[in-house]
Amino acid sequence: MTSGAQTLSRTFRISLLLGGLKLATAVLSGSQAVMASALDSLSDSFISWMNLRFFRMAEDPPDAEHPFGHGKIEGLASLFQAALLTGIVLVVAGRAIHTLVLQVPAVPAAGPALAVMLASTVVSAWLARSLSVAAAATDSLVLRSDAAHYRMDVAAGAGVALGLFGSWLSGWWYADPLVSLLMAIWMAKDVVSLWREAADELMDRALSAEELSAVDQVLARADPRIRSWHELRTRRSGQLRFVQAHLVFDGDISLADAHAAAEEVEAELRQALPRCHVLLHLDVSNELSSFPGGEGGSRQPP
Repeated sequence: MTSGAQTLSRTFRISLLLGGLKLATAVLSGSQAVMASALDSLSDSFISWMNLRFFRMAEDPPDAEHPFGHGKIEGLASLFQAALLTGIVLVVAGRAIHTLVLQVPAVPAAGPALAVMLASTVVSAWLARSLSVAAAATDSLVLRSDAAHYRMDVAAGAGVALGLFGSWLSGWWYADPLVSLLMAIWMAKDVVSLWREAADELMDRALSAEELSAVDQVLARADPRIRSWHELRTRRSGQLRFVQAHLVFDGDISLADAHAAAEEVEAELRQALPRCHVLLHLDVSNELSSFPGGEGGSRQPP
């Protein structure tokens, strides 16, 4: 099992335990905010379990049916997460609004619930940190999404604890459902981000501006016999990046020399962008392609 898979497996078990503990606390204390946090943790544990399966599938090497690998499964995983969290946000917000509109006074038992939420916040911070480290090591969208969930749990847990403390200290019954509603709004921001990331992954969005800059820098310092480049296209699929471009050489260069220069560019691109698959087409200066789209660059003024 890889380090990323181990991290997800550990996260699933701990999150499930936290969710069960908070669910029991919510039932005993009557706190809507703790119930919202419990549902969030249980959904996170389910998502971590699904992500573990998706992550393992994404790591499978290319095969005859999937020659570009299985990285797109990470986009589907994020799409699934976004749909699930959207439903949870609607349920949490609906319960809170219902309580506030009907003005049902109920001050939760804050003591045990406060202790559980403070402990949960500390554990969530640790999980977010471990997932972030694993995401940086593997460059996995699934791990980054999971880390974002638990970073949100840290802020949400602190908010719930504050609401419980305020409700207990002041007797304001509306503090608890109000914090629950604020949690739903906070969660909605993460859901929107997940929808966007999943769409970008599945729609073959170009690499980030930083990564494109790295590609341009490699091409700009390449063999001077490469006069320009065009039809630069990039995309990512899970942990893999794909870069393709047309390199334009002087007309008097030999095929062997042009091929050697292109191989140097490929090697530098793979060094600049880990897990990068490069496809370069060799053109001579009088055979520029008119195929639309993509980006390009040149060493010479236009």
